[in-house]
This record gives sequence, structure tokens and C-alpha cells, in this order.
Amino acid sequence: MKTFLFIAIFLLEALALSQGLVVGSGEFKDKDLAPYLEYYCSSKNLSIAEASQVNNFKRSATPIHFSYMVDQQCWVRFTVENTSADKIPLYFEHQQTLTAELTLYENSVMTETIGYEHDFKSREIQSAKPTFKIEAPPGKTTYYISQRSKDQMWLHYKVWAPQSFYQGQAAHYFINGGFVILALGLAFYNLLQFSIHTRKTLFCYVSYLIFAATGHMFVVGYLKQFIWHDNNMMTNHFGLLSIQLAFLSAYGFIYIFLDLKKKLPILSKGLFAFVAFACTAITSNLLGYYTMTGAMNLALLIFGSLYMISISIILALKGDREAKFFSIAWGFMFSGVICLSLLYVGVLPAHPLIENSNIMGTAIQMVLLSFAIADQIKQTQVKMKSDREHALDQLEKMVYPHQLKQIKQGGILEDTMPCERSEAIVLCFDIVNSSQLDPEWSKEFTSEVLEECQKKMEDGLGAEFPEVKAYRIKELGDGFLCSIGFPFKVPSPYSQANIAIDLAKAFVDIYESVAQKYPHMNNLLCSIGIAKGEIEGFFTVSEPKHYEMFGRSIVLATRYENIRKKFQLQKNKHLVVIQEAVFDELNTERACQFKLYNLHRELIRDDQSAKRFYYLNLKARNRNMIHARRSFRDAMPKHGSFIKKDSAS
Repeated sequence: MKTFLFIAIFLLEALALSQGLVVGSGEFKDKDLAPYLEYYCSSKNLSIAEASQVNNFKRSATPIHFSYMVDQQCWVRFTVENTSADKIPLYFEHQQTLTAELTLYENSVMTETIGYEHDFKSREIQSAKPTFKIEAPPGKTTYYISQRSKDQMWLHYKVWAPQSFYQGQAAHYFINGGFVILALGLAFYNLLQFSIHTRKTLFCYVSYLIFAATGHMFVVGYLKQFIWHDNNMMTNHFGLLSIQLAFLSAYGFIYIFLDLKKKLPILSKGLFAFVAFACTAITSNLLGYYTMTGAMNLALLIFGSLYMISISIILALKGDREAKFFSIAWGFMFSGVICLSLLYVGVLPAHPLIENSNIMGTAIQMVLLSFAIADQIKQTQVKMKSDREHALDQLEKMVYPHQLKQIKQGGILEDTMPCERSEAIVLCFDIVNSSQLDPEWSKEFTSEVLEECQKKMEDGLGAEFPEVKAYRIKELGDGFLCSIGFPFKVPSPYSQANIAIDLAKAFVDIYESVAQKYPHMNNLLCSIGIAKGEIEGFFTVSEPKHYEMFGRSIVLATRYENIRKKFQLQKNKHLVVIQEAVFDELNTERACQFKLYNLHRELIRDDQSAKRFYYLNLKARNRNMIHARRSFRDAMPKHGSFIKKDSAS
């Protein structure tokens, strides 16, 4: 059965090839002339008389698309049989807009010469594709068409009735013009995006859209039809150059968009070979070698596209988000080219969707790439926002809330803290002999104590300029220095001295509370020194910048904390030692808790004019104290309770 089917198809094709085009009834619309024509190609420049004597014309059931045959002259012969009594107008449309010259002969008489090397305005039918109009007389008429081409040699014609032809022209303008408008519209939109986001990817993409649009106008004949009617040199140069610049823009786009230098450093070097090849094609174009340039452009289209798709697929398989977008987009474009190529070789049937598959594929590619760039910008912004939030989270660990707020509002770091001199009280806190303990567990204990003390100092801290009890100047391993009254103001109506004493007691309570969790810390005690004096805040000159403080009050606080070593006041209890200037500012309730120590010959380092100081022992709870081996007795010549009249808070 299949054998008979093949024989029947063969006989039908042979019958179609053996007879001419019969007209007289019905409308011709986009009818392929291939089954009705014969062709002959020769390197000789034959006249119509010589061509009509050639006996070895060939036939083909499908359109003929030769490669570059610049030294060949091809002849096409076909017969039109008009079965009516009147002349019938027909339009024969050649499908290659870049054919250099076509000449129509009716019964061996030349009727019209058109082509890319001739002035467009001289054409009787003003169409981008070379089109002949004939008036087929009744009976049989033989027509010859000779053609030369500096581009690919196509022997591909379609026959139309006039009304159908102009309807087809409208559809042609709609599809191709729509493609150009889409490309230029996307270029304008992405150019606006480029003015906002100055990214090299957008620059390459906009360039690709513009040159792809102008290159398409060159290929479909719009440059010659609407811009340069008779300037072939300008049209060829500009058209071919547009295609080459579109390739260069595409290579630059994929290189930057997919970050090939980082992701595929070896394969990315292959793009430079195509860039060099494209530059060679540009040079060939400028020198006027149009045929060679056209062949190089075709190679760039095929092999360059395959290489770019291969690279993007490799990255897409690795999970790269941008590569997935690029692979899909470029896959649509390349699929359209493949479908059109299969149509030309007769594998796929003629259909408007297939005939315009390259345009639709490229249009989808352009839209998808635009979405891909928008997605990349969005992902970049999301990452930048995440990185910024992470940086601010980390910065929040290094600065105070009011500093962070000012920095977010555009302020500079150096303006977020006062860089000036002032009077303040400084408290020096130390855990005595903690360095002798095992660091594996003593570090955890010390960190918890310091953290809780920090919270106590910053109680009430907010994003506005804070009023807190104390500012931590520096951590000292197993202790810290903090200032009361500068750089942060103390909450009113409390005085600096009263707050300092309350903080000292609170720090001891914190120590005691944490110590209950660590039985091995029972033999450790706290020592606190408090002094008043000048202090100054500043930001370091060298980077990374941070806020520092120095002044006499800091020095004195450390000296008064060290008094315990000289005067043996610890007595297995926590010790708070304060300067006389601090004591004088205490109210009666707090002052009466301290004992006086008068200095005779003893001197306090860096405070040699001091005549006395005051101290307070705070009981250590739940202690199993190990007394020192050497006994000591109270070295104070005079001490006792000292009660001072109540002073203003």
C-alpha cells in the first residue's frame, strides 16, 4: 500500500512539474512558484537569446536557496497559461530582498529590471521585496528571469493576485514593522533604566536592540525602501555594520550578564575569538567586500549563537539563575532560525507562523532578556538591601542606637558623639584575681557579668540622644571603666555621684547573682574605684575609627581601685573606694554608708594632694572564703562611720 502511495505522490509531482501555471479562475494568494519553474545557473553571462536555447534547465518541487554564488548568473523559466479571454494581472514576488539584479523577459522581450543595485523608486511595484507585475494574456506565455546576487542566491518566487498581494504587504509591514517598533521600544525603556541603574549589562542590551532593529530593516529591505533609495554603498555599509555591531553587543551582554570571567573563565575566552572575527567582518565591510562580509555574518550568527547557548546551558545546569533566562531567551531565537531554515530546504510546510518564526523567536528573546535584566537588577537590589541590613545589624553591635539613627539619616560617624572636654565621674570595676582561674570557664563567667553590667548602665537607652546612667569607656578583660555624666547625660534629678554609688552596688549585686551559677567563683571578689575629674571624648584618627576617652578622672579611678593592694581594705568583702570629691556630692543616705580613711604619710599615685578617701565594704554572700596565709591587721590609724548632712540629689 505504501508503495502505491509513493508512486501516486511521485506522479502528481511529475505532473505538476510538467505543466505551467494555470490561471483564469480563483485568487492567487502567497502561492509558491517552485513547482512550476525551471532554473539554470552558469558562470557565463548569457543573453536572453542564448538562455532560451539552453536545453538543460532543471526542475525542483521546492524553492532553491543556493549559498554565495557571486560569479554565477541564474535563469528562471516558467509558463503561465491563461484560460480566460482577458488579461489577468499577477505579481511575482522574489523572496530575497538583497538580490543585486533581476530582469524579467516576456516572450524573450525584456520588460523590467529591478534589484538592490538599482534605484528603489524605479520599481513599478513599491515593495521591499523585488516584485514584477505582469499582465498574463490569454493562452500560454513563457517568462524568463535572470538574476545576479552578491549575497545568497535564492530562486524563490511567490505569485499573488493584486488584492491578495497588498493584503500580504500590510501583514508584512505589520509583522516586520512591529518587530522594529518592539525592539526600539524596549531599547528606549531600558535606556531609561540605564539612566537610573548605570549597568554595563543595560548598555550592551540597548545597543543590541538598536543594532538588531536596524540590521533587520536592512535584511527585509526597509533601509532601501524608506531611507536610502538609491545609495547602495550607504545601505550596504550601514546594514552590514548594524548586524556586526549587534553581534558584538550580544557577546558583551552575555559576558557581563552571566559574569563569565568569574563563572567560566576558560570558556569566556572563546567569546574573544568571536569578537575578533566580528571586527574582521567590520573591516571587510568597510573595504567593500560585501559577499565576504555577508558570509562572515552568517558564520557569526550560526556558530556564535551556538557557542553562547552552550555556555548558558552549562551554567543553567549548575543552577545559575541568569543563565536559565538567557538559555530560554536565546533558545527561542535560535529555534525560530532553525524552523525558517527547515522551511527553505523543504522539511517544514509553508505556513505564516513558520515563515515568520525567526521574527517571533527573536521578539520573544528580546522580551525575555528584558525581563531577565529586570530580574537581575531586582535580585541585586534585594542582595544589596540584605547586605545593607546585615551591615547595619553588625554596625549596631559597634555603635549606640542614636548613632545608628544619625548614620541612617546621612550623618557621619564623627558627629554622632561629643568630641569635647567635660567634668565627669569615672567608675573602675575589677574582679580581683580572676586571671588565676581556668580560662575555659572563667571567660564565660566574666562575659556574663560584664554583659549584665552593660545592660544596667544602658537602662533606658533609645534612638534619641540618650540619658543613661553610665557610658562604658572600655572593657579590661575581667573589668571595665565607665563614665557617669559624659558623654551621656544622667537622668534628672539624680546627681552623678549618687548614680555612681548606686551603680557600684548594682554591679556587685550582678556579680553575686551570676556567681551563684559558678561554684568555683566563690573565692573571687569585686573591687571598685570611683573618682571625679576632667574627661575628653574623641574619635581616633586612624581607621577603623572608634570613640575613645581620656582624662584625669579615668586615671584617678584606676588609682583608687588599686588602693586595696596598698591599704589592705578588702577584708574578704567587696570593696568600693571613692575620691573625696565624689563623697562631697553624695546625699546623707549614701554618704553615711562609707568609712573615712585619713592619709598621713601615705600618698595616692597621681592624686598626691589627697588627704583622705572613703571606702565601703559589701558583704559577699554564700562564700566559703579561704583566708590569706599571712595575717594582717587594720592599718588605718582612724576610721569610723561618717555621716554627712543631706545634699541635693
